[in-house]
Amino acid sequence: MKKQALALAIGLTLLGAQVQAAAVTEKATADGYTLVEQNGAELAYSPESGVKLLHVDGKVFKDMNRNGKLDAYEDWRLTPQKRAEDLSKQLSTEDIAGLMLYSMHQRNLKPQLTDDQKKMLSADHVRTVLNADSTASNEVTAR
Repeated sequence: MKKQALALAIGLTLLGAQVQAAAVTEKATADGYTLVEQNGAELAYSPESGVKLLHVDGKVFKDMNRNGKLDAYEDWRLTPQKRAEDLSKQLSTEDIAGLMLYSMHQRNLKPQLTDDQKKMLSADHVRTVLNADSTASNEVTAR
């Protein structure tokens, strides 16, 4: 009888893990992103970004720094305060300065970045570029 109870408990545990894992779905969006739906936060990422997903405790998280482990700032279950504190400890002064700046002097209405904009994003720590033209319509600027 004890063996049957143990077998039943193990079976239910495994079934629960399967149900929990089945609650995570990924689907491609029309604009090329992947949407991850789960019991918790909804995530989206670009497969081209190199960002991988981490599976921890039956939940999915984005491995933003690609280190293969769940850092506090990547854990959507934590408060924004705790996540911000963790991320700020990991950023260099140059990274923080780059987050406070954006470039609007190299306007570009094309959907692709220019070589100068790519350099600013990859080498100069700038994290935002403004691809807009004050003479363009709102529809063109939004695209």
